[in-house]
Amino acid sequence: MPSPGVWQASLRTARRRLGVTAPVSLLFLAIQVSALPYEYKFINDNCPGAEWNIMCRGCCEYDQIRCKCPSQGEVVGYAVPCCRNEDNECDPCIFHPGCSIFENCKRCHNGTWGVRDDFFIKGKYCTECRRGWSGGDCMKCGGVINLPRGHITLEGYPNNAHCEWTIQVSPDFNIELRFLMLSLEFDYSCRYDYVEVRDGDSVDSRVIGRFCGNERPAPIRSSGSSLHILFVSDGYKSFDGFFATFEESSACSSSPCLHDGTCLLDTTDSYRCACLGGYTGRHCENMVMCRSPLVPVHGAREGDDLRFGAHVTFRCDPGFTLKGPRKVTCQLDGTWSAPSPQCVPEEKQCAEPGKPSNGNYLLVYGPGDVLIAVQYFCNSRYTLSGNPQQTCQPNGTWSGTQPKCVKVPEKIQCAEPGRLYNGYYILTSGSGDAPDTVKFFCNNSYALSGSAQRTCQPDGTWSGKQPQCVKACREPKVSDLVRQKVLPPATQSRTTPVHRLYYSSSALGKLYNVVSPTKPPPAPVELPPGYHHLHSQLQYECASPFYQHTGSARRTCLKTGKWSGRHVTCLPVCGKLPAFNEKKLSETRWPWHVAIYRRTDEASKIKPESEGAWQLICSGALVNQRSVVVAAHCVTDLGKVHVLKAADIKVVVGKHYRNDAKEPKSQQHLRVSAILVHPNYDPLVLDSDMAMLKLLDKAQINERVLPICLPSAQGGEITALQGYVMGWPILPEPGTRDNETTRVGTMELADVVLCESQYAQNGLLVSITDNMFCAREHPQGFSNICPSETGGIAVLPSSSSGLEGQGDFRVVWRLLGLVSWGYDQACSPSLYTVYTRAANFKDWIERNMK
Repeated sequence: MPSPGVWQASLRTARRRLGVTAPVSLLFLAIQVSALPYEYKFINDNCPGAEWNIMCRGCCEYDQIRCKCPSQGEVVGYAVPCCRNEDNECDPCIFHPGCSIFENCKRCHNGTWGVRDDFFIKGKYCTECRRGWSGGDCMKCGGVINLPRGHITLEGYPNNAHCEWTIQVSPDFNIELRFLMLSLEFDYSCRYDYVEVRDGDSVDSRVIGRFCGNERPAPIRSSGSSLHILFVSDGYKSFDGFFATFEESSACSSSPCLHDGTCLLDTTDSYRCACLGGYTGRHCENMVMCRSPLVPVHGAREGDDLRFGAHVTFRCDPGFTLKGPRKVTCQLDGTWSAPSPQCVPEEKQCAEPGKPSNGNYLLVYGPGDVLIAVQYFCNSRYTLSGNPQQTCQPNGTWSGTQPKCVKVPEKIQCAEPGRLYNGYYILTSGSGDAPDTVKFFCNNSYALSGSAQRTCQPDGTWSGKQPQCVKACREPKVSDLVRQKVLPPATQSRTTPVHRLYYSSSALGKLYNVVSPTKPPPAPVELPPGYHHLHSQLQYECASPFYQHTGSARRTCLKTGKWSGRHVTCLPVCGKLPAFNEKKLSETRWPWHVAIYRRTDEASKIKPESEGAWQLICSGALVNQRSVVVAAHCVTDLGKVHVLKAADIKVVVGKHYRNDAKEPKSQQHLRVSAILVHPNYDPLVLDSDMAMLKLLDKAQINERVLPICLPSAQGGEITALQGYVMGWPILPEPGTRDNETTRVGTMELADVVLCESQYAQNGLLVSITDNMFCAREHPQGFSNICPSETGGIAVLPSSSSGLEGQGDFRVVWRLLGLVSWGYDQACSPSLYTVYTRAANFKDWIERNMK
């Protein structure tokens, strides 16, 4: 026999396996065991003894110990723990009472007591369970049901039962639950035995109702596609249970639409009825009917059906005829398809009229094949005289008189117009009664004097007078900047040596019979607009003093039909300074001085057109209305040849104050269409530091906006000793922002060797290329600018005469250079600044200005 500790340990192990925590009362029946059933053998290999095997006989109980044969390790049955008595003897095993202890078993399964019997191995104690229960002990219930329809049954129930069901149907449907039988313990609050239904799929869903007793609830409908059903019983009384059916449903499951209407679901789980013709209402319950139509006087109505689609016919008494529809139909809106007709006395019919001579007619019939009108027409070469139509009157006569067909006189043809010298005409024949027309045209260098078109009249003559082609010149087109004055035609007097010979001697004049004109030339004929007579003169001048014209100032219409001279155009005057006083250099407005702005990254992301979105970066020079010259380093990334986007650069001309809010009317903000950088630009040594901005908008020329002239020649040495430099500070000084104007200074040009030597003395080894020149502040001149800080442009007057006055238009200002680079330290008048030499790039600038 095993020791008590072994069996107790086995019992605790068995209880942990089965999840049994409460004490279990076992009923032991004394039986006498004489032999081992089913040929059990005594195996004593590594076992406490043969008695151990005897205790592993095939008996069962709630608290069981699984026994294995020591040799094979196979399950041979179950045993209950041995209970030792006072004599330290084990009580024998007892037989399990079977399924009699399971209340929901309908038929018991006591097993065969075999080694592998389901009763012991699988715990199948019941052969058949009551409806709603499952499992070997018939204690399982509930579950998830995914069916469009079905039922839930609980036939009887034990104490302390707990069952949950979840019903799920298609997402677009609801669930309708009906209780066909309900037998639970009754309580007003349903606290003991109850069925609880929730609108959802869990115990946390909204409670629809809790039911108990015998009274069946009304059908239950879910708002969604799932229901949760919970059954709970207490430990006191048990009843018959319940039986419920469920089915997926919608608002249209049992169609609420009458008269064969179609039920249609909408998105709100509601419905609407699509009614057949003739029915209205939410459920198609209303039938469309029409009111009884009026019966015509002297007539009758046939048909009493007044529903939708029904027909009613009318008829008249003898001697009367129906005026209106013979049959009407009841429509969907409850009205008849037409008003009721009238019965009017029968009218007399008109006889067919005779055909007109040289013509024919067309008879028009009305309802009932009654002749109501006649239409007349004539044969070819005849025209209708009179009313072309007659109508039949109630008295049986035709209205008016019958028309007649009158012969049309033959069309008189016009003879071809006379010859048009130095031109031609096109004759067009008129269709039908339309007259013939002729259009006149002149050859090149001739203008048509007179009407351009004549029409053939009924008397066979052409309208108007014959035009003529006159030698003339077409007026040349000029721009709005050019003023044109037309001078009357005048034969210019030209005197040759032969004329002098004849007119100086009266004898020779008589000998050669020189005749002078005795009467004036004939008056010139009228010309169409835009043409001028021979020897007419056009005089030109520019509309603004800031423009100068190119071409001939006066042109004459020659005998060839062409204008003498060259075409005239007005171009802006370059290098003119309206007001200049060297003693008041800081007040000078430089009309070619241009401010270059760049769009800042941060401001452009927030608000591209805001006040702070543009940063003043450089100065440039206006060379024509669409071109600005600027240093290349201003429009490229620092130290690189990568060109900035044209959309991120803008130009302001007519600017004097640094603050754009001052004098805004004189400023012109211009967009840039392209940025051209010189192909030899070196961003490291700043050689060929030259670029051009092509403007998308045209600069308007005035006294504050004028271009600068380019150097007079390509390349060459700079012979001037001084010039002027102008620019704006990149960063405004504190306290001077609003009134700060253009910085300007007189500069002194220096030799390249001195410039390089000075840079070397300051620790900078630089090379000045042929495309550069050096300059510094002139010791005797005015200056309030530091070019290396502001940047800017350098200009030079072509002559020193007139500089002391208030501006002299005879002086031509030319572009000398652009500020390129200098010292990175405080500004000093003695330090040199390096400029880009503009003369070396004249050809490149002129090519790209076009």
